[in-house]
Amino acid sequence: MPTKYDAVLFDLLTALLDSWSLWNDVAVDPETGMACRKAYLEVTYGCGAYRPYEDLVAEAAEMAGIAPVRAAALVDRWDELTPWPDAVPVLQALHGRVKLGVVTNCSVVLGHEAARASVSASMSLRRRRRRGSTSLGGRPTPTR
Repeated sequence: MPTKYDAVLFDLLTALLDSWSLWNDVAVDPETGMACRKAYLEVTYGCGAYRPYEDLVAEAAEMAGIAPVRAAALVDRWDELTPWPDAVPVLQALHGRVKLGVVTNCSVVLGHEAARASVSASMSLRRRRRRGSTSLGGRPTPTR
């Protein structure tokens, strides 16, 4: 049966990985974690040109009243990220039917670490960073 889509893209830190639990733990409680994530999204959407993920997290933490050491703990504890319970089965079900891709606004290094630690067993990730583009199936795709 033909597929309706050529590819499916997943956001690494929300669709595939439960980053919310780590944000909440680092921020001490869910309310402060949510305030920090909201501030992070505000900073990210408003920053224009690329800025390092760690800098955006630190700025958001400050806006949410979280100590800088706590913001650094998010990156220090990056290896604690785990996939949502249905992420791996969904990826496995789609694998081979459509091209799969992962998008993220964290750094390439952190993105690869998170994907390798949690999802890469179920899908092969290829990413090439070329002046604002990533590779999806070997074809450069704009990332804006």
